[in-house]
Amino acid sequence: MSSFDRHYARLGRGESDPCSRQYPEGVRTVSGSAAFDSLAASRIACSGSVLVNGELAARQLSVSGSLRAGTVSCCDARISGSAVVEGPASFGTLSVSGSMVIKEKVDCSVCESSGSIEAEEITTDSLEASGFIRAEEVKCTRFHLEGGGKVSIVRATDVRINRSSHRIFLSFRRKDFEFKEIIATGTAELSMAVGHLVAAKTVKLGRGCRADLVYYVDDYEVEEGVSVGSANRVSSLDGIEDGNGS
Repeated sequence: MSSFDRHYARLGRGESDPCSRQYPEGVRTVSGSAAFDSLAASRIACSGSVLVNGELAARQLSVSGSLRAGTVSCCDARISGSAVVEGPASFGTLSVSGSMVIKEKVDCSVCESSGSIEAEEITTDSLEASGFIRAEEVKCTRFHLEGGGKVSIVRATDVRINRSSHRIFLSFRRKDFEFKEIIATGTAELSMAVGHLVAAKTVKLGRGCRADLVYYVDDYEVEEGVSVGSANRVSSLDGIEDGNGS
């Protein structure tokens, strides 16, 4: 395994895995307005307005109303309303069809979003987003985007950005996905994406793409009309950052 792979390989979650954690038995349902210093239960359902100043911990969490919490640890979370986490958050599976903002880092095994998700940093095995995503950095095995947004740095095994023309037409967001760096140890296949650096073993750039620098190890495909400043074949992805290739 190369130093690049070792650096970005995801470590086992061990005791930090929220699905291995023991939660208090019982169900807590909040349908009105309520505030807690902390809140923990096997299952928590929020259809009202909930404020948790400290940690919210649950095996199952569903939010169809409004939630604001200090930190969150949850095995299975489904957000169809709005949720704001002031600190870090940890999930087994995170599914967002509403709006979620995590002001610090979020760690999860699976992240699925058809709504809006924003975080400082997202670390996950698999990220699938057909809505809007904004983050400073995403580290994952599989990054699959059909929506829009802005992620400064994407580190992944495979990256696929395939914007839907119908979704672009309906969206009030800008049509391009914006990035600074996308580095994939496998394949980076992009369309309607604009940024500085793309590096992968195989790079495929489709309609609407613009990139200043491209580094590839095995294969490079680019559609007619795509704007690329410089494309370079390299022997390894090691050391590639901000345009410093080997």
